[in-house]
Amino acid sequence: MNQSWWKRNWLDNWGYKAVSLLLAIMLWMIVNLNATEPTPPQDNYTLTDRDVTVQLTAKYDEDKYTIMDLPQMVSLHIEGTRNAVSQAVNTLDQKEIYVDLTQLEAGSFMVPVQVEGFAEGLKVRANPQKVKVVLEKKVTKQMNVVVDYIGNVPEGYKLGEPIIQPTKVNITAAAEQLDRVAVVQAVINVKGKTEQLEATVPLRAVDAYGNVVDVQITPQVVDVTLPITSPYKELPIKLTWSNQPKAGFAVKDITCDPQTVTVYGPTEELDQLEYYEVPAIDLANISADRQIQLPLSLVNGVSKVEPAQLNIYVDVEPEVTLYMDDVSTRVNGLRDGYKVEWLTPANGTISLTLYGTNENLVSLREDDVQSYIDVSNLPEGVHKLPVHVNLPPFVTAQPSLHELSVKIVKLEQEENNG
Repeated sequence: MNQSWWKRNWLDNWGYKAVSLLLAIMLWMIVNLNATEPTPPQDNYTLTDRDVTVQLTAKYDEDKYTIMDLPQMVSLHIEGTRNAVSQAVNTLDQKEIYVDLTQLEAGSFMVPVQVEGFAEGLKVRANPQKVKVVLEKKVTKQMNVVVDYIGNVPEGYKLGEPIIQPTKVNITAAAEQLDRVAVVQAVINVKGKTEQLEATVPLRAVDAYGNVVDVQITPQVVDVTLPITSPYKELPIKLTWSNQPKAGFAVKDITCDPQTVTVYGPTEELDQLEYYEVPAIDLANISADRQIQLPLSLVNGVSKVEPAQLNIYVDVEPEVTLYMDDVSTRVNGLRDGYKVEWLTPANGTISLTLYGTNENLVSLREDDVQSYIDVSNLPEGVHKLPVHVNLPPFVTAQPSLHELSVKIVKLEQEENNG
């Protein structure tokens, strides 16, 4: 009977079989689903706290006021979940930690430190929670700009007077700060410079000891032109000329304006110059006074000459003639132990016909006119030598003889000793 009941109710009853299968499946699902469900991360629930130091800023009317006293840093105590605290610390540059002074005027105040930008759920507390702030009204005054130099120009070069644009600037700060300012500087590095400098230069305000004072400068930069002059030397002008005026005329004088020039260049080159020679003035066919503008060229080693040209004045008058007789002829270049015997003329004197303006000829002195021959390096014997005549400027001469004959003789021992 029992077997019959079991068979009839369980083995032969498909309804019970279906219920059993369904219960088995549900039990399997419950076990497996619980096994695969993720365990919540501990960091999302673990509480922590951190203390960090941050920069403190201020919101205020920067055009009207300046802050004289404000802590630069404050501490923050941050509480929350580990992930939230870590994220907050890593993004502090995106947060605002500040004091709000926008409703305050000049004076000393205790103001709360405010924080913004932190995630909800975090507890953020500043330490200290209040800070002392001193707010002063800004004052503006005008000051001259002074150029200061770093380094040195090469030896011989000189700094000129700087041209500054603008020459004055406004400085703005609290009265106490302004009182510390001794000068507003534009600093230029001139080390090794040899030419004019042109630069836009930032400005700085400094106290009497050279320390920078924190003030607002308007404008913040100036334009500076700084002349730099090379070594220079003032030299007299050496005038030269070529050719002769028109027949019947003579040059009384040639003058220039100015009579000196300033030349620039390396010191070693300038030391070799004693005068400045200008291009020769062509007198060909001149028959009246003349003014000439003569450009100046650069000689070797000179980088610049001032002025760039000269005014040349040529004074011309009618030519007159003057005769001079018995002009002694000097002998130049005779070696020791030798003598000269005159052959032609026998006494070594000649006559000269002089040409020039009346004033120049009348003012001649005896030693202004010198006739000579040159026997340098000549051996013993007879020689025919050209006559040379030394004359003042703008006087010419025609000698009665163009060549003189002499005999160079070696002195006898007794004559040499005598």
